[in-house]
Amino acid sequence: MIAHLFKLIWIQRSRNVWIVLELFVVSALMWFIVDYLTVMGITASTPTGFDIDHTYKVTLAVTQEWENNHVAYPEDSPEPWLNMQRIVARLREHPQVENVSVGSWHFPYCRSNMNNRFAHDSLHTSIDVLKVTPDYFRVFRVSGSDGNPEMLAAAISCGYVVSEEVEKRLFPGSSAVGQRITANGDEDEDGEAVTETFPIAGVTSLMKRTEFSRPARFIFYPLEERELAGQSETMLWRMVEICFRARAGVGADFAERFAKEMRAQLSVGNYYLSEITPISDFRDEQLQWVYDPMRYRIGFSIFFLINIFLGVIGTFWLRIEKRRSEIGLRMAVGSSRRQVLRQMMGEGIVLLLAAYVPAMLLCLNLSKMDLLSADYMDATPLRLLLNTVVTFMLLVVVVCLGTWYPARRSSKIEPAEALHYE
Repeated sequence: MIAHLFKLIWIQRSRNVWIVLELFVVSALMWFIVDYLTVMGITASTPTGFDIDHTYKVTLAVTQEWENNHVAYPEDSPEPWLNMQRIVARLREHPQVENVSVGSWHFPYCRSNMNNRFAHDSLHTSIDVLKVTPDYFRVFRVSGSDGNPEMLAAAISCGYVVSEEVEKRLFPGSSAVGQRITANGDEDEDGEAVTETFPIAGVTSLMKRTEFSRPARFIFYPLEERELAGQSETMLWRMVEICFRARAGVGADFAERFAKEMRAQLSVGNYYLSEITPISDFRDEQLQWVYDPMRYRIGFSIFFLINIFLGVIGTFWLRIEKRRSEIGLRMAVGSSRRQVLRQMMGEGIVLLLAAYVPAMLLCLNLSKMDLLSADYMDATPLRLLLNTVVTFMLLVVVVCLGTWYPARRSSKIEPAEALHYE
């Protein structure tokens, strides 16, 4: 059967060579389109490692010196930090508040960050630094491999916590817990950088900054109150963020109701409540920068896919329509409709294979030349294999659709009519 198909294709090689060239170009273009769509789909479906349902950020404002109700504190006074702690305590006492976290640039979808380079033995990597209190893991339900935030909340009290990606980079094939990493800290009196050592007490599960980003490298520092005790109100306002998790079932208008209810209680010293913002609002704002260009790219990709499908279907449809008399003649000499359908679809798949193999060799060579985007995912063998299989299956479906219906319609021709034409 296969030898017969090759013989028929070779006899009609002058026509088939153009179909193979078309399938070659289509296969290469479709491979890159499928790659983009599958990578974005896999990236979006990967868990972020945190939960922002019912989480909110408290935004405070500061009374300025020229305002009548401003309270003047001596320089290095601990009162500004104590006032902020009083605000946190009042939040914790509210019956609809589950947990409250305090930190620096620590909440999900925050656009500000700090980072440093860390090392273990000869391995180095850049890591984002988040200063948090133990309740951070409870508020955003960040957990380790055991799925329990309490383990990480206990770990941050006696050391440092890193994300899973840091463990993979600096401790490949082993656990980071109980290990130490180093980083260059501030300079000493001689102007030389002082090396700091950080004992790792816990490891989170895989974490990302957003749904459409690669796994991130985080290190969680315990928030040092002694560093904040002597800071001014303005500096604390810039450095410190307060977030909390509300209990389930508070309703969609909770932020507005809660702000009205707590406005007087959260006015302490020179601090007063500005607004309560759901963390989901920060998510929407952050992802807007991703969605806008992505919509256009996905739209164009789908548009090209539709055109590819229509082009391939049209090519095979026209090819079979021109062979109606041949199909009728085959039926006149004893071929059944099923045999005709199998032959036409078999020819289409053989032509696809003849074009697909060199097209894949081209795509794989282009990927080795770093022409395949690695913004969201590395060009691993699994990724290349997935693209190759998915693209081939889609093209097989398109070729079968382009041959099945016209071949089925042509096979209904009466043998006498086919012999008359012949």
